[in-house]
Amino acid sequence: MLLVKWPCPKREVKRGKGFLSNTKAPSYSTAARASSNEEALVGGLPSTWKQQRRSDVTRDCCRVNQPAPNMRLAHLSDVHLLPASGLIPLLPSSLTSAKRMLGFLNMAFRRGPNKYDRRLLVRALHDAVHVRGADAVAVSGDLTNLALESEFEAARGAFEEVLGPDWEKKVITVPGNHDIYCPASRAERFYFSHFGATMTSDIPQPPTSDRDGGFPFVRLLPDGVALIGVNSAFPRPLFHASGEVGPEQMRRLEDLLDHPRVRQSTSVVVMLHHPASKRFDSKWERKSGLLNRSAFARLMEAKNVRLVIHGHTHRPFLASLRGDTLVSEAGSTTYSRTKSAGGYSIYEFNEGALRRILSIRADDQGSMHESTLADFPPPAADPSPAWLNVPAS
Repeated sequence: MLLVKWPCPKREVKRGKGFLSNTKAPSYSTAARASSNEEALVGGLPSTWKQQRRSDVTRDCCRVNQPAPNMRLAHLSDVHLLPASGLIPLLPSSLTSAKRMLGFLNMAFRRGPNKYDRRLLVRALHDAVHVRGADAVAVSGDLTNLALESEFEAARGAFEEVLGPDWEKKVITVPGNHDIYCPASRAERFYFSHFGATMTSDIPQPPTSDRDGGFPFVRLLPDGVALIGVNSAFPRPLFHASGEVGPEQMRRLEDLLDHPRVRQSTSVVVMLHHPASKRFDSKWERKSGLLNRSAFARLMEAKNVRLVIHGHTHRPFLASLRGDTLVSEAGSTTYSRTKSAGGYSIYEFNEGALRRILSIRADDQGSMHESTLADFPPPAADPSPAWLNVPAS
């Protein structure tokens, strides 16, 4: 199995088939982080591969021969855009709730107003659609910081700038906890007014409760791929960022996965904001994780979902969830504090089957670099379900 993370968190629990359980990830010195700020941790491979730096990500050390993909799905997340006017003009609007005020102070004194760079979003969108020919762009939440209308306008403007006036036809989004940040943001519905067209369903759905906000929905993509959007975000108290797929939405999700048009799809991809697998210790999971994670994972396995994609932790991640289901996080697309930080993922499909997962990362010179995270050869090429074809040590 393969686990890709950046930066390496000290308290992350590596989970999934083939991984060490309840093991702290290694910590790196300041000098090591300065020289190599993106690490690939590969379970079950020789130590020389475990320690291999991926600073030269243009070298595909694990690529195998594959047919040309029929469909490419780009995955962006956690862009956290500020309006062009910057942070200070948000102060009056931040006073509308205690959580927004706390979030404003967090951006001003802890995160910093320049931590997330709009240019990285523009670069990633251009690279995904105009260079690599992605058929669809999935964004797994946290378009904003405080769920203010000026932030949603800034995010919408970035998509329009790169993809043109019809950008909503190619982009699919779900909200993150920063997009439905407090009770006021649910009442204001800025997310739905600016990005509601990115959540249209190709299979009509019955009316939902206000909490579920029209979820789940399904987009039937080319090559027999169905992408289902799920909402795990709802207002939480101060110092909490957890999410949940509510009971009503879980029932509707199960019904949608059983719909004949979805069952006819060769691959089903489910997108939400919060992690579908355990990522950190129990305290973090209670305050920031997916509260009904186990029930959600069981449903994904029972319905043979091929891939679950999410955001929230800002760290690239790839592992098995349950059975044949994979879980993938692209990391923050706009994180700008460290070299090669911002980026996105691409999932390549051929004849409806997932064949390759790519990580595309930006460098401080404005270039995008590609690395292959996982290959899934067709049965005729390789009858074994190997993740990677790598030389023996």
